[in-house]
Amino acid sequence: MNNSVRIKVLDLIDSGYWKSVQWKEWADAVILKFDEPPYWVIELSTVKNSGEAISILRESLAEIHYEDDINHKSIILGYMFLRYKEKEINLKEFLTLAWQETEAEEDVGSPSNSDIFEMYEACNNSSGADEKFEIIVDRVCKKFSYNTECAAKALLEVNGYK
Repeated sequence: MNNSVRIKVLDLIDSGYWKSVQWKEWADAVILKFDEPPYWVIELSTVKNSGEAISILRESLAEIHYEDDINHKSIILGYMFLRYKEKEINLKEFLTLAWQETEAEEDVGSPSNSDIFEMYEACNNSSGADEKFEIIVDRVCKKFSYNTECAAKALLEVNGYK
């Protein structure tokens, strides 16, 4: 199994998009598919929480400079946005997570940290039921469309291992 899939599984879990049920089902399916599944997949199928899963994945990627391999921050932002679209989190929670994710560095194609903060402030200053709020939602959807595409492609690659 290539490192790209491992990185994308890390992004799924790190973003909060995959819960333990999803990563365990995926890992179990991979284990059944391969005669000799990677050890990290076996470990992933047995962990109890996302912290342990993330540790296993980061440890297995320790010798790889994976930040240069793919635009994984964009993928993480895409999964966070999907959590909002699927009504797991509200807009304010999403913008808070996105702002924290982009605080250290920004990826090409992703909204800047200052853009996200500006949208968060606009969201805070809106009642949530007015025309101004609808404009904010529309702006957020447009700004994160690239990220959503990245996340969808990554998920297809990961699910291709089932």
